[in-house]
Amino acid sequence: MNLHGLLKSVAEMYRSKITEKGIGMEVKLKADDRYIGYPARLQQIFWDLIKNSEKFILSGSTISIHSSMYLPGQNAKHLEDSGKIHIEIIDTGIGIEPELLPPVFSKRSNMGERARERLVGSDLIFSKNLVEAHSNTIL
Repeated sequence: MNLHGLLKSVAEMYRSKITEKGIGMEVKLKADDRYIGYPARLQQIFWDLIKNSEKFILSGSTISIHSSMYLPGQNAKHLEDSGKIHIEIIDTGIGIEPELLPPVFSKRSNMGERARERLVGSDLIFSKNLVEAHSNTIL
């Protein structure tokens, strides 16, 4: 399966649920479309990210799904990032304070497991760990 087909599929599976809540969805896929490995895992990650966005967003808002390329000399911070695909799932929900992000996702945090799950949910913690296990990042 190709990446854009997978993203569109996940977006469409979730669209009716968020539409019922009065939330819009925008999909703009501009990256090179590639065939991908582990589509079931990526589907789970995208599902978890969209679900997390939907959980904390207000009616009348929009969830945006974008893809773009990291290009040398433009938006790639490091040469090894060049040619990688950048995927964003953006919402206007309540968000998490930037200083809380590291403790939320750290297994060694003093923050209790229940507190972390209230902020982002166990699915998002699982997704972050899975993405990082494949030498990628999730912010």
